[in-house]
Amino acid sequence: MVIESREDALGQCARRLVALNERFPLPVVRTSTDAEDLLDELVYFTLRNRSARLNADAAFRELRRRFPTWHQLTLAPRCEIEEAIRPAGLVHQRAELIQKLVARIENDFPDGSYGAIRTWDDLAILRYLTSLPGIGQFAAYQAMLYVLGRSVLPVAWPLTRLLTRLGIVDQSFGPEAVLDAAASLLATGEHRVLYDNLLEHARAICTPRTPRCRRCQLSDLCAYNKRVRLRRGLAALEPMSED
Repeated sequence: MVIESREDALGQCARRLVALNERFPLPVVRTSTDAEDLLDELVYFTLRNRSARLNADAAFRELRRRFPTWHQLTLAPRCEIEEAIRPAGLVHQRAELIQKLVARIENDFPDGSYGAIRTWDDLAILRYLTSLPGIGQFAAYQAMLYVLGRSVLPVAWPLTRLLTRLGIVDQSFGPEAVLDAAASLLATGEHRVLYDNLLEHARAICTPRTPRCRRCQLSDLCAYNKRVRLRRGLAALEPMSED
């Protein structure tokens, strides 16, 4: 009898996750700022966190309209920043965080160019970004993936929900471990495609309360779907309602 090691089991989960890429023939189009600038991405995340996407987009556009350069924002009265980001809500907290964030990066990179960050290794980038005001690991990974093109997979809640239903994430392995292991298996450039596709699928199909199982191209792999069928006494190939 062969006893599977924890590392082997984690590797199997990671390979199952990577294989999902084949289920999505075309990458989705990202619907946020698509920022090429690191500071843009970090400021946008500060607005997007706990805020609807449309509201965050409106706040970001108004912020850039009022402050064409980030340096202007560091010199502005806090009330002007609050007024600009009003659509996103939580204006007092967000305005303070954004002003401190921009000031900190300007202080760390006084020449106005932080392109040197691209030469750092992943751990150094992660440590620096998570030392910034209001930036945790998820925001850092988002910036590393979308702006710096690093081989990381952020742990977003919709993605965690999807992987848990599929049975790839469970009590044995949390999402961080599985996603980090999967990230090490993907070729350069594949991380964003897989992440975007799975995140969009989680938001559009594998919704929190009423997942659209009949429309799901992953249903044959889904542990949640199998449990629901057993509970309802449905045949394996019988269409399942979405109610």
